[in-house]
Amino acid sequence: LATRFMRDGWSVKKLHRAMVLSATYRQQATHPAADEKDPENYLVARANRRKLEFEALRDSMLAVSGKLDPAMGGPSVEILAAPYSGRRSVYGFIDRQNLPGTYSDIDMPSPALATPSRHATTVPQQALYLLNHPFALEMARALAGRFELQGLDSGAKVARMYQWALGRRPDAVELKEAVEHAASRPGGLAEVAQALLCSNEFQFID
Repeated sequence: LATRFMRDGWSVKKLHRAMVLSATYRQQATHPAADEKDPENYLVARANRRKLEFEALRDSMLAVSGKLDPAMGGPSVEILAAPYSGRRSVYGFIDRQNLPGTYSDIDMPSPALATPSRHATTVPQQALYLLNHPFALEMARALAGRFELQGLDSGAKVARMYQWALGRRPDAVELKEAVEHAASRPGGLAEVAQALLCSNEFQFID
């Protein structure tokens, strides 16, 4: 890997691409035999489950809803207030003297301090953000309303949303329940989309 890094002209971008496309990187983080012998993973036989940081979670919601703006560079933008920007969270404006409470709820360290690592918590405010915040609701509606879903039946729509959000197809039970809920009332498909965005499978990396 070091040799390849030098051969590619010390390009960090090419190094990252080689790493994430490797077979080793794409292996599953779970291994039944290792879990049984070393449930705490002291021997580092697998990767530990990791919760997405707020910025990565927000960008993922934008991406699966089709709203992500891939433009690079430019001035910072307000990302917590409507109309919600599709810019990546790295371009979010931060006011050090007036940090919104949302940032505290999602474990953002103080921008006025040097913080080498971020604490990860699981508190009710985080779940309530995904359940009730206008941005989360807008992303769920956008996911359910993507133009690629037009003309598909309910089952195909649900399967496509599962593929986008979770990277897999729904099993038979998930598909049946989601299709029934989508047909139960207006906006049912958007509620299915919100359930996917609120799921641990979407919020955590295995």
